[in-house]
Amino acid sequence: MSKPTEPLTEEYLDELRATYAGTESAEGRIIVALLDELETVDDALHASEDEVESLRAKVARLRQKISPKAPSASLSKTPSGKWAVRWRVSDGLRHSQSFPNRRDAEHFRADLLGRWNGGAR
Repeated sequence: MSKPTEPLTEEYLDELRATYAGTESAEGRIIVALLDELETVDDALHASEDEVESLRAKVARLRQKISPKAPSASLSKTPSGKWAVRWRVSDGLRHSQSFPNRRDAEHFRADLLGRWNGGAR
């Protein structure tokens, strides 16, 4: 068995395990126990790296959700027969207001859009 010049490789550790696996000496049992412990720590490290990557992706999705969005407004008829304008402003807050007819709702929506677009309708 040659001494590695690089950090411990899996091949070198496998070679150590094969060399000492069946030995009865105290040194051999200690080396095998240390190799087992090293494998357990290595597995935990890889699991932690996967978890960190998963958490990074989750943070990115949450940042996307809370990032400022362009203001928007929609118009829809409610079950009661009124017309509702629903809008979301750049900070993400949602609002709504209902109107007795579509024309009033459309005018309100146009006014909102005009204010957001610098006065143009």
